Amino acid sequence: MLAIRTNQHAVAAWWKSPELISYTDISALLFQVQVNETLPDNKVRELRRAYYSAVSWIDSLVGVVLNELNRLGLSNNTVVSLLGNHRYQLREHGMWNKHTNFELATHAPMMIRIPGLTDNGMITERVLEFLAEAYPEVCESLMLLVHNATAAWKHSALSQYPRHKHGVDIMGYSLRTDKYRNHGTELYNYTTDPDENHKVASNHGFADLARSLSSRLHAG
Repeated sequence: MLAIRTNQHAVAAWWKSPELISYTDISALLFQVQVNETLPDNKVRELRRAYYSAVSWIDSLVGVVLNELNRLGLSNNTVVSLLGNHRYQLREHGMWNKHTNFELATHAPMMIRIPGLTDNGMITERVLEFLAEAYPEVCESLMLLVHNATAAWKHSALSQYPRHKHGVDIMGYSLRTDKYRNHGTELYNYTTDPDENHKVASNHGFADLARSLSSRLHAG
């Protein structure tokens, strides 16, 4: 992994994204995803348009499912849960696809409709390690938040993603709280920097927090 840094900006934690260059239309451009290499603007627009079109299509299918439940008379006794996998990076941080510990590759939406409990709507930003915990927590402890969005809850979630470079396997880790993400030596403040463009770990006002979150990250 190569980190390119200008002042405190996270320009790139580099990853060549073999997934992107495996597609025939991209490989035809002789695009190798090297550092500071980019796709033509028209191809970037095309890829982003296709991504958001897919999102809109899935959104429309949710409506189809809900309408069918209404037609069958099952809306009042059926729990509906929608869990996303992850989002793609669409040239944010100079990268494409997933394969990182940045927010776009790790933060997934989760929506649940439970007749009689969520009819008035509710939103919570509590963190959940969804691959490891989503199913058991949906069935058991997640109900705490359904009944009370301010109930006591865990304070952070962990993510990890591997790299293989020059014959060496490296595992990257990050810790996400409601306001921050810590990568060990990097710290991002989502209150002022939701797109993770400014590293603040070395800023005087964040030094203690950076050390504390780094310790929690290493402790697992």
